[in-house]
Amino acid sequence: MEQTLPMALQVALYAASGAIVVAAVVLVRVALRLGQQLDRAVMAMERVEGELVPLAHRMRELVDRLATFSEKTAEVAGGLLLPVRTLNRTIGLVQTGVATFVRAFWNGPTAPQPGGTSSDAPHNGDPRS
Repeated sequence: MEQTLPMALQVALYAASGAIVVAAVVLVRVALRLGQQLDRAVMAMERVEGELVPLAHRMRELVDRLATFSEKTAEVAGGLLLPVRTLNRTIGLVQTGVATFVRAFWNGPTAPQPGGTSSDAPHNGDPRS
């Protein structure tokens, strides 16, 4: 006994197998295109890497040079800081002395105040003291 499939079922099976073949062909084509695009992306990344690696090495050298320069500058600044502070204090003292001398010279001698022995006596802003 031979079993025969109905005609509609045979057509459906042929259509399904044809669709599977078409789908496989399309998927293979898409996979090949994707592979080509990935190859192009990889080549572009390799070019970028080829340009960035030397740049990164140069930047590292520059950072190392700047670190060395910064350390040397800190050493020099540390050595100059004390003399500069001393000079600044000396200039401040000289300025105060000159200003006091000029003020005393400009105002003339001060008369002794009653109740005190010198004009250097401290007072609290009160003209009577």
